Amino acid sequence: MKGHAAIAVTLMAALAGCGTPESGTPTLRAYLSSEPASLNAVTQGDFNTEIIAKLVGDTLVDFDARLNIVPRLADSWDVEGDGRRVVFHLHPGVNWHDGVPFTADDVAFTLEKVLDPASLAAGKRPYFETVTGWQVLDDNTVEISRNEPYARAVEVWAMLPILARHVYAGQDFLEAAANRSPVGTGPYRFVEWQAGSSLVLAANPDYFGPRPGIPRIIFRPLPDPATRVAALLAGDLDFTSLRPVDRERIQADPDLSRRVRITQVERLFVWYIAWNQDGSNPFFTDPRVRRAMTQALDREGFVRDVLQGAGQVATSLVHPAMWSFRADIEPWPFDRRAAAGLLDAAGWEDHDGDGLRDRNGTPFSFTLLMPVGNQELIRAMTLLQESLRTLGVEMAIHKLEYNLYRADRDAGRFAAMAGGWVLDTDPDCYDFWHSSQARGSGINYASYKDAEVDTLCAEARRLVDRDERAAMYGRVQEIIHRDQPNTFLAYRDTLLGLSRRLQGVEGSPRSVWGSYPGPLNWRLEAETP
Repeated sequence: MKGHAAIAVTLMAALAGCGTPESGTPTLRAYLSSEPASLNAVTQGDFNTEIIAKLVGDTLVDFDARLNIVPRLADSWDVEGDGRRVVFHLHPGVNWHDGVPFTADDVAFTLEKVLDPASLAAGKRPYFETVTGWQVLDDNTVEISRNEPYARAVEVWAMLPILARHVYAGQDFLEAAANRSPVGTGPYRFVEWQAGSSLVLAANPDYFGPRPGIPRIIFRPLPDPATRVAALLAGDLDFTSLRPVDRERIQADPDLSRRVRITQVERLFVWYIAWNQDGSNPFFTDPRVRRAMTQALDREGFVRDVLQGAGQVATSLVHPAMWSFRADIEPWPFDRRAAAGLLDAAGWEDHDGDGLRDRNGTPFSFTLLMPVGNQELIRAMTLLQESLRTLGVEMAIHKLEYNLYRADRDAGRFAAMAGGWVLDTDPDCYDFWHSSQARGSGINYASYKDAEVDTLCAEARRLVDRDERAAMYGRVQEIIHRDQPNTFLAYRDTLLGLSRRLQGVEGSPRSVWGSYPGPLNWRLEAETP
């Protein structure tokens, strides 16, 4: 408990003067797993930026907790030509937080920026690159045209908070002040951001949608899971994800169980390792080597012993909860003998007798890039490191703070890279597997290239018939399973620990923040001694 007390003192000192309970305003004590580089969700695709952007801003549509599309800034929409043309009818009378009316021209501005290569919107652009035009029909109506059918023509607008043209006018889009002090239309107004300390939001009393149940939110950057759990147990945080060991500890302690409740939520999330195939390293262009890496890792043991059952071994970017999941594709089993045989067949043997495999004089020694903080992922990579060592392969682990990790990941400065991915609600694989989305263009971090996958990913997104799409995406899963451009560790469920005073939290596969109205229904009750 000494550690908890120390963290409590530290956090409360940092929160003093920031609208904490001392001010009399009911305040949600929340966290960010890393500090965002920017609050502009067009240029930044990380989860923490998205959280803030969709509280301060609004999307045209959103997902409810059951993954149904629901209205947000758009009251309704008309779809023609299998998504070639969509007309959004916007909610009238909405104002930006500075009092300027929101109009269809702001939607047009946001789309302009997504499609502008200078905006660095690589994470968003693949969903909009078939857009050929847009027309502002009046202040509350905008028409979007594409050059081909697109099954997700409405859904993709759930990932794009709308930006205000007047706020960015005359400024460099990447350096604008609004990227650190955003002006939105959303349920919360931006108050302040003290780098490294806190980010404060206040409920928008003029919000056109459901009134937020919590007047104020303070986010603190807390990258270390153990620190977050200690803060929750000390009463300085209202919720956090838990590790299985945390669940065991809380359940075994009557006092902690009285103050913290636990829930497990299925989540669209996967841990993975990307093997860089751009030719910058001599190891991973051969699918036999990549499969050997997969079979060298005891993923069943990882799920059983480290996650303690809070997930399952993964096979692809398609989650078992999704309609296109291929349940008949079995994960490659943990088998060091098979892994050794694959490495031998690929020419990686210990030719010089030093205990390390080599080929053409090059030792099989590489570095894996990963972010700091998540002990489960660190444990998985340590298990892989130890297993590979027995096979004569040397893997160093290089852990970086998230923004540095992201810079190296996006630039392809790695041989292997471990991370986590919040999966989409649709199996559209274009941005992750199409060869055009490698390095600098999208999020094909492995620089994977396969002609059949390119064709399938491009064709399937043009179809609207679900059975036809499922067949194509099923074939993609087969090829990815064969080629192993990534090793998929586990689909990770979320264990949530919540303070007893926080009520109304509904789990969603898209995360606790990821549904609408979702967080607007949360409320804080008086704390009991």
